[in-house]
Amino acid sequence: MDEVLSRIGFAVCHQLSGHTLSFGGRLMPLCARCTGIYAGLFFTVLLLLALGRFRRTQLPPVLAVALGIGFFAAMAADAFSALLGWRETNDALRLATGALTGIALPTFGLPLANSIVRKQGGIEARILSSGEFTIISVAGLALTLLAQVSFLYIYQAFSMISVIGLIVFLLGMNSLPLAGFLKGKWQSWIVPGSLALSAGELVILAVFHRWLLRMLGSG
Repeated sequence: MDEVLSRIGFAVCHQLSGHTLSFGGRLMPLCARCTGIYAGLFFTVLLLLALGRFRRTQLPPVLAVALGIGFFAAMAADAFSALLGWRETNDALRLATGALTGIALPTFGLPLANSIVRKQGGIEARILSSGEFTIISVAGLALTLLAQVSFLYIYQAFSMISVIGLIVFLLGMNSLPLAGFLKGKWQSWIVPGSLALSAGELVILAVFHRWLLRMLGSG
């Protein structure tokens, strides 16, 4: 199972050992930042489904939007300041900023997608209130950091969750253009079409990643 998850993660993640959580010599399939992003995304999608908010078409209030933009900015600042050598970061910061960004992605992405795709079937209501978004973000951050402490015991589960979150993200991104393109009886092909596109993208990205590593190695 570790090998399968690692191959999927390889398509979209650098998997640098210095940026990836490991236990007993076993690396996670995604780096700490990607693990946070896709695990946060996965749990937020599940929560929105459980709350019956998945089909809503309105963004959260301005305060929540500003907070979400702050999450994206914090992740970008952490990544680029370390990349440029201005400061050093660590796996806890990578995981935390990634998780907050992962929580924000479906919170803002789903209403925008629903307003485009579900012109008749969407629900005209806010996906979350500012208070709900804040509570979910704080809870998600706390659970993510707690998970890091106890990774030894939930390594396999967290590995699977992060990779499933990645797949959910790809399916969502691919289903949006398909839903706009396929009409009538062809709409039944949205799900299989999204699966096929996602699988193809993972293969292409993995091949490109391997080629890039060889080119850099030969240089």
